[in-house]
Amino acid sequence: MHAEPDIQVALTARGAQQPLTAFLAVVATILGVLVVFWPTTASMIEIWRGSETYQHCFAVIPITLWLVWQQRYRLAAEPLSPFWPGLLAVAALGFTWLLGVLGAAQVISHFALVGLAAAVVLTVFGWRWAAVLSFPLLFLFFAVPFGEALVPRLMDWTADFTVAALRLSGVPVYREGMHFVIPTGQWSVIEACSGIKFLIASLMAGSLYAWLMYRSPGRRLAFIGASIAVPIIANWLRAYLIVMVGHLSKNRLMTNEDHIVFGWILFGAIMLLLYWQAARWREDTHDARPTGPPAVAPPGRQLALTLVGVGAAVLAWPALASFLMQPVGAVGPVRILAPVPAHGWHLDQVPLSAWRPDIDGANVSETFVYRKGTQRVAVFIGAYHHQTQEAQVGSSINQVARSTNEVWKQTARGEDRIAGISPSVPDPVHMAEVRGPRASDRLLVWHWYWAGDLPTTSAGRTKLELARARLLRRPDDALWIAVYTLFDDDRTAARQSLKDFVRDMGPSLQEAFKGTVRDERS
Repeated sequence: MHAEPDIQVALTARGAQQPLTAFLAVVATILGVLVVFWPTTASMIEIWRGSETYQHCFAVIPITLWLVWQQRYRLAAEPLSPFWPGLLAVAALGFTWLLGVLGAAQVISHFALVGLAAAVVLTVFGWRWAAVLSFPLLFLFFAVPFGEALVPRLMDWTADFTVAALRLSGVPVYREGMHFVIPTGQWSVIEACSGIKFLIASLMAGSLYAWLMYRSPGRRLAFIGASIAVPIIANWLRAYLIVMVGHLSKNRLMTNEDHIVFGWILFGAIMLLLYWQAARWREDTHDARPTGPPAVAPPGRQLALTLVGVGAAVLAWPALASFLMQPVGAVGPVRILAPVPAHGWHLDQVPLSAWRPDIDGANVSETFVYRKGTQRVAVFIGAYHHQTQEAQVGSSINQVARSTNEVWKQTARGEDRIAGISPSVPDPVHMAEVRGPRASDRLLVWHWYWAGDLPTTSAGRTKLELARARLLRRPDDALWIAVYTLFDDDRTAARQSLKDFVRDMGPSLQEAFKGTVRDERS
């Protein structure tokens, strides 16, 4: 770690205080920005508290302060010279934060807030101080609870590896999406099995270790890369060994809390081996307390003007956000319009299935069933009005069937290209297969969003449309839409039924979507 040599020269009272003053000034600046944007800071802390994945984030700010403390003598030896062009970065990051708040995109507002703190340090103290503090300021980004977007891909990789390893071990496997069956039982890869908490915690610890233990950029980057790859592979091995031990023990082991304990022990052992090997190439000796006279502070007038400019640039954004977040439009209940039957399709009063998507926060939702000859297709519409962070159409918790759903299981997901057969449906469209409690409960589902009078499969696009609506003081209505049909072993026929339905009913669907989000409030 950093070792500080004894000071060989006497310091004046002013010189002795300067390193401490530099440290306190930087800390006050960073904490001041976090306090000004307290609702965003508090939302990060709430996620740390509520999710095991991000509880390591509690250590980020104390570690950042310690890293700044380690650089206090270097700061005191550098000239403090406000960097006026930094105001452009402050303004840009403030606007990015505003878009994140307006679009209910927490990860955007969180990253923008941390970036804003770094930009304020750059502007107030100058680029020389910012260069000295480059790693502490970058490390502060680990306070942002990010990585949820990686969970589906990590789950896919874990399931792929586990199934392949079981087959190589001679265990027959039947797989449907994240669920698979072996001779001794059924297993599922859920969000907790993705390994995301191992990955993010390892990346944070690995970055800190690389900075403290190595000087060369090559070794630092190599260790950070290992800190990403090793926990992913370790999680694959963990999942495979849990299933294999459960199989060999006839499900007497690894079917209760013991598989969680085993996972932590295995992960800890592998990471300990990684750090033990990495310590062999350490190069952490350096002088953390440079010699030289204390730097001269800038004129008081220059620093005062900088503080006023930065203060105005920072304080303007929360005030503007408070105004723009006021609801726009009618406050009464929303009534969903039923698409008008067309081209031989008729409303059918008999339910198609008991399935409903796992979506939260919709103001109202409706399901309509249509029949044409032997074809039966259902339309589900969930309407969102006056969206909030907890109730928004593009939320990651809105899914066809969550992995924790005990009744309905999503057995496949992907995209289906439909060659633009209807302006009310995006191309490609999200596709999912869902299996229910009975053998006949198998559904082929197409699902998408409707935001800003346009269909989209992008949750990010829904957040952008939400931000744009609030910026322009327009209603923020949006829809979560699914069309689906039953199938047995013939997915081709089910897919054709969906294509026929959206082609024939396209104009009716579009009118219903537009009417629901604009015209039919009561």
